[in-house]
Amino acid sequence: MYQRLNTLFLVLLVSAITPNDVDAHAFCALRDPVNSIRTLFPESDKYRSVVRAIDSEARDKISDSLPFTLHFNELGKHTLYIAENQTQPIGFVHVRSELTKWGLVEIAWALTPNLSIRNVDFQRCRIPGCSDKYLTNVLDMTVGKSFSQLKRMISEDGKTLKEKPNSVSDDEAKFILAAIKSALKTIIVTSFAWQKEVTE
Repeated sequence: MYQRLNTLFLVLLVSAITPNDVDAHAFCALRDPVNSIRTLFPESDKYRSVVRAIDSEARDKISDSLPFTLHFNELGKHTLYIAENQTQPIGFVHVRSELTKWGLVEIAWALTPNLSIRNVDFQRCRIPGCSDKYLTNVLDMTVGKSFSQLKRMISEDGKTLKEKPNSVSDDEAKFILAAIKSALKTIIVTSFAWQKEVTE
């Protein structure tokens, strides 16, 4: 009897841990796409989404383009949201989870058609003040910036900001650094994984 129960428990445990669950860790999506896209792209009248898995070739290109190491689970299935106005694409939204000293922060990045940062929204953030001062700092440091401009803002190993604004605390600077790394990942992943959509 006990042996059967132990066997059943092991079968349930093994079946619960599948490759799909591992991939799901990196599957970041908008919690409320309609409202989020309306916030990030007020002029949009609709959107469409394209889900894509990052293959090994794209993973290598992405890793080679970044000045810091990617965790294996950071790349898997992702959703790109294409904001449109009268059927014309006007930009992209891509959500990424970034590990910080305060836990996981989910950041929704709005990108222009040429993949510079247009807007930012925190989808999940448990830091006190995350929705106001931290958001303002990130907006000030990233909006309008391209991949190469953002990359120049951090050290070669990606561990520090090259110049910390005088008005921000050390904790705020660490958060800005995490956000810039998230933005760099967002831009480079979008450019490789959704090359067709970006080109069109």
